[in-house]
Amino acid sequence: RPLESITLNNCEIRDNGAEEIKLFFETNPHALPRKISFEGNMLGDEGFEYIGEIINHSSSAFEELSLLHNRMRGGEGFRVLGAALARQERTLKMLSIGPSCDIIPMFPRGLILFAKEFLSNPNIFPEKVIFTGIRVDLDAFRILGNVLSSRTSASPIELLDMRHASFTRNG
Repeated sequence: RPLESITLNNCEIRDNGAEEIKLFFETNPHALPRKISFEGNMLGDEGFEYIGEIINHSSSAFEELSLLHNRMRGGEGFRVLGAALARQERTLKMLSIGPSCDIIPMFPRGLILFAKEFLSNPNIFPEKVIFTGIRVDLDAFRILGNVLSSRTSASPIELLDMRHASFTRNG
């Protein structure tokens, strides 16, 4: 029987640590819990790719993921994570993502990649999404707005929290 949740907050986990965790869950796919928290670690884009691969190998319904206060920048890892989460069939209920306070906020490209891979799927969307400390330019904001306005009442969003976001001009 899988664990209910794993909390690995503030453990100084870096990308190579996320790879080790991924390797563990690849050999033990039924051990993956429904709720995972990696808050306050040092995961970058490569670490986010590994988290996406963990979710891809999951044999159970995945409900909550918290990746607040990490070091991602919004590159390929964000796209891989979004694509993996999009494969969860209506099970994800809460997603929290945001960079560490000591780095530049996530680039708009990350939000665009994530929106295209995950948010644009009208059948799959968590009830609560928290993006903290992201940098949003006009293009990213438009894409996010278009994605959200295209959602139906069958897939409502209960909470979209963008605290500490900074809005910038394009280019």
